[in-house]
Amino acid sequence: MYGNIKQRLNRTAKRTKTEISAFRKSNCMEIEVSVYVVKKEILKYVSSSDRLIADDLYSQLYTMSGMGSFRRWYKGVCNSNRTLTKVEFLGIFRDIVLGASLREATLLELFDLVDGALRGEIGLGETFMILGLFLARVDGYLLLWLHRHGVQFFDAVAAPQLNGRFIKPAAVFTLFNSVAVDLSFVLRELTRLYPLHALMSVKQFHVACFYVMSQFNTHQATALASPRPAGLASPRPPIPLVQDDPSDSRLFSYNTGHHRRRTSTLTGDLAGVGDGGGCVAM
Repeated sequence: MYGNIKQRLNRTAKRTKTEISAFRKSNCMEIEVSVYVVKKEILKYVSSSDRLIADDLYSQLYTMSGMGSFRRWYKGVCNSNRTLTKVEFLGIFRDIVLGASLREATLLELFDLVDGALRGEIGLGETFMILGLFLARVDGYLLLWLHRHGVQFFDAVAAPQLNGRFIKPAAVFTLFNSVAVDLSFVLRELTRLYPLHALMSVKQFHVACFYVMSQFNTHQATALASPRPAGLASPRPPIPLVQDDPSDSRLFSYNTGHHRRRTSTLTGDLAGVGDGGGCVAM
């Protein structure tokens, strides 16, 4: 009797492992960030107080000491022009982003998208924005990332031949594809708002991304409520949508009539942060 029970348990364990393996292969819309690389290299000099306050990598990156630690890391990996070429960018982020669905071609496509001026290189601000995008996807802060970097991303992508005031809808697809969001889902939600052949202004870009990200968070919450194979780790639940209400005037605090393209110099809070970022935990 004991032998029969043991055999049945072994068969069940084998079947479970097979189902989990098949699920992981089919579930290609997940990405993973190397916690070791981010913690030990990029966020190495985050202060102890900020580590206690911020309980995830995304929140630690946007602390004062986190931004200072990022600057120190960037100085060590950038070239003599204080920029990253396409090859350098690929070599760095290939070690940071571990998702099976995020191939090298996707990283290169994201680089070409952010390098809207076709200079063949990106600066500190763009690198910080891209790193924040991947951490936001993993930790469930895509809406907060849009609030912080939406205008900066639009400026980087906007084509110079269109006076930096419009982008193509394909840029939205590339953005979501880079963070492993199903493109069929993006297409279905985006076509409810705008025709895909029309150019998008900065306000339309924000509204479209906010809507798709909100629907994606709802879709993730529904998926978390459904049964999953045993042994699969569930992603972090999405942040409440009320934190990024589209009626919030801060989300649209820019002048769309006189929209200007910004260069790759430091932007936002990152510009005023020193290398040390305050109290440093050695």
